[in-house]
Amino acid sequence: MARPEIIGRILEHLLRGLAAETWPSGSRLPSTRQLAQQLCVSQDTVLLAVQRAAADGLVEVRPRSPAMVRPEAASRARELLAERQRCATVSRVAVLFEEGEKLADPFFTTFLGEAHRLAAERDIELRMVEWPLRGQIELVQALPAQGYRGAIGLSLTPSYWVGVAWMQEHSFPIIVINRSLPSLAISTVRGNAYEVVQRLARHLIRLGHRNLCLVSHFVPGAVGAGLNEVDGWLQALDEAGLMCTSSLPLCVLPRIRALRENPHTFANLFCRPDRPTAVVFTSPLWAEELLSDPRFGALKVPGDISVAVLNMSDPPLTVPGLPPLTRMCPAIPRQVECVFQVLLEMFAGDLTPRRLLLPIGLTLTESIGPPPVGLPQSI
Repeated sequence: MARPEIIGRILEHLLRGLAAETWPSGSRLPSTRQLAQQLCVSQDTVLLAVQRAAADGLVEVRPRSPAMVRPEAASRARELLAERQRCATVSRVAVLFEEGEKLADPFFTTFLGEAHRLAAERDIELRMVEWPLRGQIELVQALPAQGYRGAIGLSLTPSYWVGVAWMQEHSFPIIVINRSLPSLAISTVRGNAYEVVQRLARHLIRLGHRNLCLVSHFVPGAVGAGLNEVDGWLQALDEAGLMCTSSLPLCVLPRIRALRENPHTFANLFCRPDRPTAVVFTSPLWAEELLSDPRFGALKVPGDISVAVLNMSDPPLTVPGLPPLTRMCPAIPRQVECVFQVLLEMFAGDLTPRRLLLPIGLTLTESIGPPPVGLPQSI
């Protein structure tokens, strides 16, 4: 016999679909066989959940036919979801991360630390779930029956949008971090890195720099990320007419171990007479790699070169002998707060997609200054 809690979870899945009008008034629910396959449970369990939905006045059960959605089912379902949210003790949420992702990025570590802290205050149980690329549909199909009420997706790439689309189609609450997903009606929360990098570039230009470089571990216009740091940087340089005066306005270096261990990785950038007078890193890992290079020790910061890093965490990257680095400072606690607020609203039946773009701060330090007079010193 099906456990009552599993039946309750399937009923909540039905409530969400009805509240979102995935099955509008007068339409039919999917058959018990289809729902059982979608949710990885038995047909008997689905039938019991449908019967409870009928007892709540949401559907009309007919012999040998899928249940018919009754008038006003959407508003009634939203009322029941709000009531269930008020009575809920602990809500289980899956934190979905891509298969093989080590979550070593400073943003992830800071975000997850803050998320676990706030979850404890909100009676939310977070569980880290590695999401396999193959079988991604099967994993999310099983989430409702496993007691998950929603999910947080961490910077999911397009390869996983099929699974995200399944959750959208089946009204399973999902909010994605640091992606825009323009083709899907999914709630997202991300920082406005595009704007803050433009501010940084324009500040360096006002100081007199005419040869600037952004060292990035991703490319402009990354699919699903919206306008990112690289887009903002290139637009600022283009508006100032510096795309031609900068010897290497953009240097794309994927975060690959072999590149980090290669002593020639930065040779084309810094071992040249026309090297940049200002360099900004999107990854603190690359910044640390360069600043720890003995060849860099001959250069003074900011006398010979200005340096900034788009460090996404606290504490910031520090290098002995150098001033604290200029960096952008996303309000991660605010981002986490927005994530949980949207989740709680979705749990209560409001599945309206939110696309939140949060401001990011910029901390200017003594690591940037005017360019050196005359030709820059090469390494």
